[in-house]
Amino acid sequence: MHSESLEHEKQQLIFYVAQDLDQHIRSKVQQFVNEVAASRIWSIAPAKLY
Repeated sequence: MHSESLEHEKQQLIFYVAQDLDQHIRSKVQQFVNEVAASRIWSIAPAKLY
């Protein structure tokens, strides 16, 4: 696990869903975030869904 320094800025990703948000859509967004997190070496910490 990476420790995060307070001096590093974080970027927030915002997803717009043009339909009702159900569990299937939530799962697909979570899967996408997990794939982004695994797609590279992160200098601070990988992406995660809050």
